[in-house]
Amino acid sequence: MSSVRELLSEGTGLLTESGLINPARDSELLLCFALNLKKLDLYTNPDRTVTPDKTSIFLAYLKRRAAFEPVSYITGHKEFMDSVFIVNRSVLIPRPETEHLVEQAATLAKTLIAPNILDLGTGSGCIAVCLKKSLPEADITAVDISEAALLTARKNARANGVPGIRFLRSDLFDALGPDETFDLIISNPPYVTNEEYASLLPETRLFEPENALRGGSDGLDFYRKILFEAPSRLLPGGKLLFEVGYRQAGQVSDMIESTGKFGGIKVVRDLAYIERVVIARKI
Repeated sequence: MSSVRELLSEGTGLLTESGLINPARDSELLLCFALNLKKLDLYTNPDRTVTPDKTSIFLAYLKRRAAFEPVSYITGHKEFMDSVFIVNRSVLIPRPETEHLVEQAATLAKTLIAPNILDLGTGSGCIAVCLKKSLPEADITAVDISEAALLTARKNARANGVPGIRFLRSDLFDALGPDETFDLIISNPPYVTNEEYASLLPETRLFEPENALRGGSDGLDFYRKILFEAPSRLLPGGKLLFEVGYRQAGQVSDMIESTGKFGGIKVVRDLAYIERVVIARKI
């Protein structure tokens, strides 16, 4: 039987040969998952032996990772804003930069009494669920065109103990009632350009849902679609919040301004100092 130390070394070597960026980290995460241990446990007793069946499970995970399947799809979960979310190939894996979008929305919503919030393109539900946990009195509607994504989002709402979110299959605003309006509309839409998509890392391009990534030739198709109807869906003074891709904040801000329906446009940078969130107020 192999020891923890030996399996970690074997896993790191195999993933290094596959050209992965963080082979040691991935090996640790997959061994922890196979053995149901925390990272500290691996190093507290690195010479502990691992049973053949657990070793086989670990090696199977390594094979999947060596083929570029994301670790989060192998383990079936991803941490986001101190919560854990179920993920699968029907939804994007939540990214840390999206936390800035949620934080900005929560800050704005906390100034309101029982705010009415729309999450466009909810995917895993991470935005809607985190907002509902932060704002239990909020009325949140989360829409997605993918029924498989909505199934995952509903599971995440239940797993995180946040009932009351309305999940709705909709192509953006299409399935909403004709007179429904909101205090906040928040969206992390597909914004990868066609050129960028071709050069994405294999774990993203080969496994994550293409329709949740690609935003057309310039990456801005969904911002245009949302801005066509968003003004009529926001209450006076309501806020529109977008996550944007690298170097897109200026273009998206200009698009918002060109509608003539918004003011107070603000751009927020992420921890890497990249302009990541654009906020505007309905006039």
